[in-house]
Amino acid sequence: MKTIHKLSALALALMVSACDENDGIQDAVPVTTGTNYTANFLMINAVPGGSSLDFYVNGLKTGASVDPSKGQAGYASVQLTTPGLNSIANTSVRAKATSGTIGGVLGSRDAIYRAGNTNVNNMVAAPNARYTFIAIDSITRPAPVRTFSLNSLNVLAADATYFVRATGAQISRDQWLALPSDAERNKTVSIGTVPAGSTDVGGVRFLLLTDTYPTFPGGNTTQSAIRFVNAIPNSYSLPTNTRIYARLKPVVAGANIALASNAEYIASVAGGFNPSVGSRSTTTAFTLRTTTTGTLDSEQIEYNLELSTDNFTTISYTSPVVKFAVGKIYTIVATGFVGGTGNRAISAAIVQHN
Repeated sequence: MKTIHKLSALALALMVSACDENDGIQDAVPVTTGTNYTANFLMINAVPGGSSLDFYVNGLKTGASVDPSKGQAGYASVQLTTPGLNSIANTSVRAKATSGTIGGVLGSRDAIYRAGNTNVNNMVAAPNARYTFIAIDSITRPAPVRTFSLNSLNVLAADATYFVRATGAQISRDQWLALPSDAERNKTVSIGTVPAGSTDVGGVRFLLLTDTYPTFPGGNTTQSAIRFVNAIPNSYSLPTNTRIYARLKPVVAGANIALASNAEYIASVAGGFNPSVGSRSTTTAFTLRTTTTGTLDSEQIEYNLELSTDNFTTISYTSPVVKFAVGKIYTIVATGFVGGTGNRAISAAIVQHN
């Protein structure tokens, strides 16, 4: 079983009124009084080619440092700020480079969870809830640009912004329509209408998943629960562009377990984000899978996780051997870049939650 890191002795964190000069979001300052309100936090580092990251909740380092394509070994139980009736507001979440800086667009600034596209609000954490924060995107992701196109009255109005995959340019809908062919338009992806006052500064951002555990059948002796997240930044949702396929392949013999077919990038418009700016939150369910023949360790089946961009005609990534225990809950996150090499190649993090 994974070690569960406990931080129950941490002090209550209250927000100060001054803003951080680097990023405009309020920091939490520990004080000496506590409450009985806690929530559980875990971070996965899915930033391809990025640095090791440290996870901070309410101004305090939470859990172990996390290398790229890795996750923390279990939840940290964190004491929260002033309680409301059903939730805890003003929970500050950010990531810092373990050494040096995150770099890229952020430079020396932290990656921050922002609860909205146009503000610097912190999250509202519910007592006893479980949260997985995934650091996603490349360090060079550009800040979203608000663009304008002529409307039916021939007046410029805010409209969808399109991201050009080959160059990283952001263009307006009028510019998108002026592209010479459907083939050229299919090389872009819409990030929706960027709101006025967007606080998305580009670079690394967070995806927040609220973890609701599934119910296993009574007497379960063969099943674990797994969810798959595609966090590969240059895989998008358009039909002619690359999506990701994932499966568990038994090392010795047996049927493959299909985890994802044509999976879309989690932060794309098709992933439920419109506009696709800032930190995001979504719900991704765990699915019960038959991964073992019994409850003993010796009865666990050995698998390799395989990732592909072409329905397994070619294999983009093969993991080391992995086992899934009965009644345990896992998140698998695909990261890297399609076509990437070295520390930017496609890979995956496999994290056990309980």
